[in-house]
Amino acid sequence: MSNKNKLKKNQSKYPSVVHQSLTFSGPLPHPNILRGFDDVHPGAAKIIIEMAKEQSDHRHVLEKSVINSDIINSKLGLIFGFIIGMTGHNNR
Repeated sequence: MSNKNKLKKNQSKYPSVVHQSLTFSGPLPHPNILRGFDDVHPGAAKIIIEMAKEQSDHRHVLEKSVINSDIINSKLGLIFGFIIGMTGHNNR
């Protein structure tokens, strides 16, 4: 019996490898992954969600602080620029 006859239909003489990849982007893991955490440690999903919310709140506070600081710096730059312009104008 030849090798060709030994191989079944739809079967190759080389083993096939199937690779599956799951990509998920966001502050929280995919719901299936959260379920897995909950299976290992009941309540873990709730803890992870609370941590993500706290991190988001913290990030919003920092962003507001940076924006307010930029506004103040911009106003101070205009004021000091005006003062420098006026004092330089008077000396001529």
